[in-house]
Amino acid sequence: MPTEILGGVMGVVLGIYLFAPLFPFLYVMLRWRSSAAGEPGIGTHGAFHYFRALAVVGACAGISMGLFALLKKGESERMMRPSMGILAAALFFYFLNFICSQKLPPTPANHPVRRIFDGFLLVLSGLVVFVAMIVFFIELLDKSVDKEVLKGAGSWGAVWLAAFFWRAYLLVEPIRRP
Repeated sequence: MPTEILGGVMGVVLGIYLFAPLFPFLYVMLRWRSSAAGEPGIGTHGAFHYFRALAVVGACAGISMGLFALLKKGESERMMRPSMGILAAALFFYFLNFICSQKLPPTPANHPVRRIFDGFLLVLSGLVVFVAMIVFFIELLDKSVDKEVLKGAGSWGAVWLAAFFWRAYLLVEPIRRP
């Protein structure tokens, strides 16, 4: 029911999800080109932050699927295995990225590369929460409520809402510090 109502909106949202990761990377490439001698390692920092962002997205997706699997009756084990696989791969990749990035000079919390990827994750998590809440409220207000859809939208909305607020905190905190 929600996918029938949303129809074309889902295509637009899918397009945003597919092309949104390119914009922060494009910003880093343009900044790297304009300050080739001014900021050494900006391309490497951009690449590491890009893959860190992908690992965070994978971890949020794995946690969301796992929460939905816990709430779902009957087939929870069948859904739990892929969610744990996604989560394990994302965490492995995140820690591998963390270990490799220790060889680079540290980037401060207010560094533009870090802030652009934190902003990307904020926008992406906001989009996921927005779509999950649309599906949740459409299904809630429908005459024949499908509880499985409510559980799915609620679990995705809850996990990504937490990610949204965490990213917002990471973006605002360096501004507050002197």
